[in-house]
Amino acid sequence: MKTPLRLLLLACLLQPLVTLAQTYCQPTYSGIGGGSGTYIDGFVLGTINNLGTGPTALPGYADHTNTGLNSIATVVPGSTYAATIFLGPASELTQYVIWVDLDRDHVYGPTEQLAYQLVANNTVSVTLSITIPADALRGYTGMRVLCTSIGDDADDPCGAMVIGETEDYTLVIDDGAPCIPVFPYGNQVGDHMDGFQFGSINITGSGVPDTWSYTDRRYSGPDYMTTVQPGSTYIATILSGTTGGGDLYTIWVDLDGDLVFEANELLAQAMTAGSGVQTTLVNVTIPANAPTGYTGMRVTCTNVDPPVDGCGADAHGETEDYTLVIDDGAPCIPVYAAQASQGHFIMAAELAGINYGPVSGSPGYVDATNLGAHLQVGVTSNMFVTSGTAAAGYIAVAVDWNMNGFEPGEIIGVQPVFGPFSQLSFNVTPPDDTRSYVRMRVTFTDSQAEVCEPSAFGSAVDFTIAVDRAGLPCHPLLGSGTQYGDGFTDLVIEGSPVPVEAQWPYYGLDNTPLHLEAGQSIDIGFTTLTWYPETYHVWMDMNDDGDFSDVGEFLADVTSGGPEQAITMSAQIPPTCPPGQHFMRLRANDDVNFPLTDACDDQLYGQVFDWLVAAQDPDGPCMPFASYWTTDDDFIDGVQLGGATNTGTGGTFGPAYTDYPSPAISLLMGSTDTLHITGGAFAGDTYTAWIDYNDDNDFGDANESLGWVTIADPYTTDDVVFTVPTGTVPGIKRMRVRCAISPLSDACEDVAYGETEDYRVSIEVNTGLAASATADFRVVPTGNGEQLVCDAAYLGSTFTVLDATGRALINGRIASDRTTISMADMAKGTYTVVLTNGVERKVKRFVW
Repeated sequence: MKTPLRLLLLACLLQPLVTLAQTYCQPTYSGIGGGSGTYIDGFVLGTINNLGTGPTALPGYADHTNTGLNSIATVVPGSTYAATIFLGPASELTQYVIWVDLDRDHVYGPTEQLAYQLVANNTVSVTLSITIPADALRGYTGMRVLCTSIGDDADDPCGAMVIGETEDYTLVIDDGAPCIPVFPYGNQVGDHMDGFQFGSINITGSGVPDTWSYTDRRYSGPDYMTTVQPGSTYIATILSGTTGGGDLYTIWVDLDGDLVFEANELLAQAMTAGSGVQTTLVNVTIPANAPTGYTGMRVTCTNVDPPVDGCGADAHGETEDYTLVIDDGAPCIPVYAAQASQGHFIMAAELAGINYGPVSGSPGYVDATNLGAHLQVGVTSNMFVTSGTAAAGYIAVAVDWNMNGFEPGEIIGVQPVFGPFSQLSFNVTPPDDTRSYVRMRVTFTDSQAEVCEPSAFGSAVDFTIAVDRAGLPCHPLLGSGTQYGDGFTDLVIEGSPVPVEAQWPYYGLDNTPLHLEAGQSIDIGFTTLTWYPETYHVWMDMNDDGDFSDVGEFLADVTSGGPEQAITMSAQIPPTCPPGQHFMRLRANDDVNFPLTDACDDQLYGQVFDWLVAAQDPDGPCMPFASYWTTDDDFIDGVQLGGATNTGTGGTFGPAYTDYPSPAISLLMGSTDTLHITGGAFAGDTYTAWIDYNDDNDFGDANESLGWVTIADPYTTDDVVFTVPTGTVPGIKRMRVRCAISPLSDACEDVAYGETEDYRVSIEVNTGLAASATADFRVVPTGNGEQLVCDAAYLGSTFTVLDATGRALINGRIASDRTTISMADMAKGTYTVVLTNGVERKVKRFVW
């Protein structure tokens, strides 16, 4: 089972750069020291193993820094270590003290005395326990071991004493974020860098021999960081130390942000030539797939062998760390010179399903899009933000609603911070035109900068919002998405390659026209990513309610058996699938440890891809495809014909196709009728209508086009006037009304925007009876059928009962003023009775 990605949040304290000319004070001893036996004869702590050193000549001070592996050790903040001091043959009580320069200011302060022991005479050794505080600054620093007689002031690491000895060693305080290489001899013979230029980083004259071999410049200001783009190449200029020839310079970039420099993160190497200070140029190419965000760049100097990794070291050399901001512009990543080193970080944030923090610090940018919340269009939710330790600043919240980069109008709010751990509240309301997934950013800066602008101090955190709305499929949150190999690529649907999005938000949508018939199978092919076993599911939202959870909507699944496996699967469109434009979904999710029971469930990992299918009844009319259907306000808001009214039915994100099979609207052959159409919210759309008079499902025959109108203003009505041609076969026919940007010559034509609605009309005959026989007739319901009530004018006439499709079901003759029609075996529905008297006919509709 995979472990979810944990954000590595650093306690980023602004670290002072080493003042290279600065050295530690030296205590002095005026007495005989070693002659009295009061001295240090050896010291052991970790890899420090300096034994049998004997007394040091006056003034009693020995500097063991940069003198080899036996004089340097690495320690971890918050850990405790045993330090063993081997003693000279002192004949009196002796004081032994250990200091560590925890703040790396080249001064041993009172709080930096970590151990004290009063030792009796003739003691061979003493072991002291020292604890490195959790907040100790990381890097190279000094450790002082002092001994003196009981009469001297042992609390003064720089004092003037009578007898005793002091020895200095090197400690590397390393929290592993990132690791710090160990150079036992430091850079004392010129194996160092005297300058580094890369992008906006421009450091010169920085190298002095015999100083600390590690400098962390990541949080030291704008001169020590630069922005790069994935897939681009940059020139790095390195000025060598005084040794010149024979040094190897290596550049690493922590591409995956895990604070470890792996082999694939070594981006450049160059060897100096000649002697003296050298200028070396080297190309550094940022991989095209490099993740965006803040990360570290490490430059190392070694004098012999190539480093095995970014934490490897040589006997002589130096390491310098800088900050890279890898920014592809989507989204922008702000540049904060000292990042959150003064407490400008987001300690906690809450919004619906987002529960971020509490954290103790952060880099300048945190991609927390693995955390997300579901919000509804037009519904306001409260977001609560807690600031970090900074005493003042500004917290801003912005949402990239249109997914084209953060714009000034997308800032939800900016509020001042008046103290550490301030709690602020922001209202978040998705606008009506929001769809799918959007990115939300929370920043805490020292100035009122926009969320993409630079600032001296600050940090930004990005989250995911899934905006749910009627008319679109559900949008599950996918956590870390494809970052661990859950997902697919090389997608092919019905033989056509389809581009997929493997990056955040791990969701794709294809609206290329695709027509299928109910009962037909669809072929889907793809290549799995690296994680397996992985299950891939296919659904179809046949009732267009966005949830894929109704009966029959799950179509197929398959489970991978290895990494990067080519899979082909087939899914049948159910024969019962109603005609219309429906969403299909392919979703990858993790193995059996994370079962997926619903297409809309949130998961820790995976990928989702949706596409649209125009599903057609094999025996029904053509089904047009509308790529963006009604999403931009192109819809039909009403249809009126005769006494039938269907108004106020349209809307943005409404369905692309709707069938209104009943009631059938009566039309008289040869008579002129007016079709009243009410347009949607988009001004200037065109509305076209047809009737399939010959029932061949294509609306393309002569006279089947009724005409078109352009409606200039939103929600206004215009008319299409038409006449049912004489000679049309009576019965129930399909009428189609379509909305599109331009007039349509074909009722089956695919479009980008618009809507299609189908109705039924009943073509009836105008009988034209003689004056002597103009008496009407009635259809009166009875217990098991209907009665035709008519006068003597109809005696001897024949009658026929037709169903809604125009099929003749019952034939008979009028023999009296009341003729019974038995309907006991007929289905409930709408029927038509036709009375024929010679060449004249008269029609009535009734409901059984």
